[in-house]
Amino acid sequence: MTFTNQSSVIAAVAAALAWVAGSGDAGARTSRPRTALDDRCIISVLNRNTRVKADGTWVLPNIPANFGLVRARATCIFDGITVSGESAPFTIAANGSVDVPPIVLGSTTPIPTAVTLLPAATQLAQIG
Repeated sequence: MTFTNQSSVIAAVAAALAWVAGSGDAGARTSRPRTALDDRCIISVLNRNTRVKADGTWVLPNIPANFGLVRARATCIFDGITVSGESAPFTIAANGSVDVPPIVLGSTTPIPTAVTLLPAATQLAQIG
């Protein structure tokens, strides 16, 4: 295939992307919105993981308690595209169950990779 100008190339690329986007699996799975959790998703809380059931429900036992606020994070693969999401922060109580806030797929809060603590001022008053 040859193109005579840049707009032809852009039109061809747009057509190819539209064809690829529309060529997913047939059936009910492709009609679901990419904002709903299903069995193509994994949930993680404090490095504990579980797969979501087809109906969007999930259970994650034995999560450590008393860590302060945590988030449930989801990673889903819809038609070859990885989509992430997270819940609002929540607290895990010891020996109890938690109703986790809804997980919203889309932009996520970056996971901290380091913490740096610095004193307000460093002052040495004497030698030794």
